[in-house]
Amino acid sequence: MEISSFDTDCIIKVRKQISNIKLRNIFYRLIHNDFFTRSKMFKFKMNESAECERCGAEETAKHLLWECSFSQLAWKNFNTILEEKNLGLDKIVSYEKFFDFGGNACATLIKLRIINEFIQIERPKHLAKSKICTLINQLIITEKYIAIKNQKLGRFKERWKPFL
Repeated sequence: MEISSFDTDCIIKVRKQISNIKLRNIFYRLIHNDFFTRSKMFKFKMNESAECERCGAEETAKHLLWECSFSQLAWKNFNTILEEKNLGLDKIVSYEKFFDFGGNACATLIKLRIINEFIQIERPKHLAKSKICTLINQLIITEKYIAIKNQKLGRFKERWKPFL
């Protein structure tokens, strides 16, 4: 999926939802398919193999984010957390759901934060539920700081209510 097939209304909505510049950048990289996968790096002779270091299959963006069994486990844990917080509408059940940003703002932020973990040089082999909860807590701290700075603490509390 690329920007040409992406709903531009969604881009505006996400831009309004996300004040965290780092995660906003991850969103734009996602919709432009601009991640440094091992396949892409191999093509430009930046590494010796296009294989996923976690499972051995070719590491494309789709594989990195969805097809790899390690990614599947992380999204299963993400979905479990959303179910526990009654945010089930935002569950990741297919690769196409990565591009669905019509739901809850905090779920969007968490999804982008997990994607940020996947694209690190050192790919995570196991994003356990506890690790995702730690990421969420770090995200809440950052979002609270941004909200205080922008004098929007009420909006922050409403957005993160299920997690506070």
